[in-house]
Amino acid sequence: MDLDQYASLRPSDVVRHKLSSDSYAVAERLGNRVLLIKFMELANPAEWDLIIKRPIIVQVTRPAVEYMVHETGLEPGTAEELLQSLLTMCQVK
Repeated sequence: MDLDQYASLRPSDVVRHKLSSDSYAVAERLGNRVLLIKFMELANPAEWDLIIKRPIIVQVTRPAVEYMVHETGLEPGTAEELLQSLLTMCQVK
């Protein structure tokens, strides 16, 4: 990522660490700093406690989809196909 890409990061953008391949969602900008949320797989429910349950609302606009298709080289398809392709690219299962 170059400095221009870093400066343009906004909440809900997804980044991947080059060495570990771990994926993170941008949660918030704090001046020049970026707060990330790590994606993890919850495999054993007995090891976890639910703290807060809220629905996630994702608003996808046509320009956003067109941008994702252009920037990633994805072929246009249904919203579900695009989302699955993006999640696969970010190694989110």
